[in-house]
Amino acid sequence: MAFVGTLFSGKFLESSSFENQKLDPATYLDFKVKIASLDEDALVLLIDSLLEKPSNSVYLALVNDRVKKYYLSHEIESASPYPADEFYHSWNNTQSHPYKDKLSKEDSVLFLYLTNNNTNCGYKAPFKGRVTSRFGWRNGKMHNGIDIGLLVGDTVRSAFQGKVRLARWQGGYGRVVIVRHFNGLETIYAHLSKFMVKEGEMVDPGTVLGKGGQSGASRGSHLHLETRFKGKPINPESFIDFENHQLKGDTLMLKRTKHGFIGYQPGGAYHKVRRGDYMYKIASEYGVRVQDICDLNGIRRNHFLVVGEELKVSN
Repeated sequence: MAFVGTLFSGKFLESSSFENQKLDPATYLDFKVKIASLDEDALVLLIDSLLEKPSNSVYLALVNDRVKKYYLSHEIESASPYPADEFYHSWNNTQSHPYKDKLSKEDSVLFLYLTNNNTNCGYKAPFKGRVTSRFGWRNGKMHNGIDIGLLVGDTVRSAFQGKVRLARWQGGYGRVVIVRHFNGLETIYAHLSKFMVKEGEMVDPGTVLGKGGQSGASRGSHLHLETRFKGKPINPESFIDFENHQLKGDTLMLKRTKHGFIGYQPGGAYHKVRRGDYMYKIASEYGVRVQDICDLNGIRRNHFLVVGEELKVSN
């Protein structure tokens, strides 16, 4: 839904003085009271009716004001105290992965907004270090995140705004903080040496979550970072540029596959070939078949991969 003023004149209508518009005060107040009680569907119908024929600009200004207030409250307020509860309907602060497969089995394609100026929902790099291990199969086992090199005691920050769901020791993760964000993503920060937040605490982009370390199943100090949606891991590099420490775009598109979600920017998913890549490894990383990649790129299974080459992995 767009602001009515935007649809009419390209800018928000600021005039709301019924004296200047020669509108009967009783009529003005009656209209103001009525639109204040409208729900979203009724508000849409009202806007449609106003767009069908010219209307007094005071009416348009009142509706604009109502839409503006509705969307600000719609984004911030919720019947649940937990972020993205419409996706999860649960809040578990004892298990790192409490979600069942059925939670996402009906999903197909979803769009998640990664930034929101109204709620201070931008992005901050968890730690500006070098990526030492990437998402995908590693030594016959799936590596569900990326590793970023750091020293014990380095500061680890929250990537987005959200609420700390878990901050405790969890097996191989060691000391781990899990933050659920308002768009439904969860970010996981593992192998910490010290916690700087508590469970249930609200955090902003850049809030210090803990100190880097090597707790749990870790060979040397590093940050193990995961991004998940409904419990399913997503390649963080599909939407975060870890070299330049910024987002690749303000929207993340998720496509459900047999094993989880592929994350990519709207317009298609591409993989830039890295040293050590091979077709099966790339297909496994994105949850697709080797033949799918071949068909999308018009190549054969024995295609010689060149470092830096871009392969389309999904429409």
